[in-house]
Amino acid sequence: MSAPERPPEAGEDGSTPSRERLPVTGPQMAFHQVWPDAPMPVPARAVLRDLLPAKAVRWCTPVTAASSFGWVLFAPAAFAVRWMEDRLEFTLVDADGALGPWQVLGAGRPGQHPGTEAALAAVPAHRSAELADCLDEEGVPLVDPNPADPRELQVVSGVLARTAPGWATLVRPVPNLPLTPTSHDVVEGIVETAWYGNTLPVMVRLRTPGEVVRFSPRSPLAVVQPVALASLAPEHTRATEGGHGLAHWPDEEWERFVATRRTRLDALPASYRRAQHAYHHPPDASRE
Repeated sequence: MSAPERPPEAGEDGSTPSRERLPVTGPQMAFHQVWPDAPMPVPARAVLRDLLPAKAVRWCTPVTAASSFGWVLFAPAAFAVRWMEDRLEFTLVDADGALGPWQVLGAGRPGQHPGTEAALAAVPAHRSAELADCLDEEGVPLVDPNPADPRELQVVSGVLARTAPGWATLVRPVPNLPLTPTSHDVVEGIVETAWYGNTLPVMVRLRTPGEVVRFSPRSPLAVVQPVALASLAPEHTRATEGGHGLAHWPDEEWERFVATRRTRLDALPASYRRAQHAYHHPPDASRE
């Protein structure tokens, strides 16, 4: 893959390249992990069967497509956190699931990955000086708290993502995966990974004071999905407004609506899947 794309720079007239003109030929995603023993992202379709009812996997194409789009991120180590009103507490979890001693996190006091020292020691000598220059004393933390709000923290995935120019990476909750109501939320964010070279953050907001929330390298943490920067351009957020009420729909939209509704009313399951196949594989007129 070519060298990372820099952020758009101002031209001679002071303008910057419009997102709508950036290339969108394919995301070309690549991943690198900080910690040698931490899990790499896996295609979401690989864990699809563990997230959805069998009936949905078989018949509901929109749900399966949404659930299998992107790559699943996992926590790079087993740990737990709890929000104790005015503070955030953190502990590591051992192989048997037992909690270690709790420590209070705060500004300059992140939760550490148990393999950080070994990961940094394995860096080749010719890169050591540059590494020391770009990291603070804690190295790469595992959990970085929000000093302004004890409910919020950043789980440092350890995953560096790269996309082709014109593409960014959406970090979001795992689609269609229910969470315990008292547990936590993953806050969505978009990172311009064509040029951004830090590890992907997963922002977490805890829901309930005193609730122990566990994270494991074996459980999905979030999903990363490529998005075209052109779709984020303000000029593309203005949808064409049509008529209000069925009586004012143009013929093309009316005919599309009627045809789709008729298909939905047939007695056979998977009508969407059949219509989708017909749309992408029209009859070959040359054979008629």
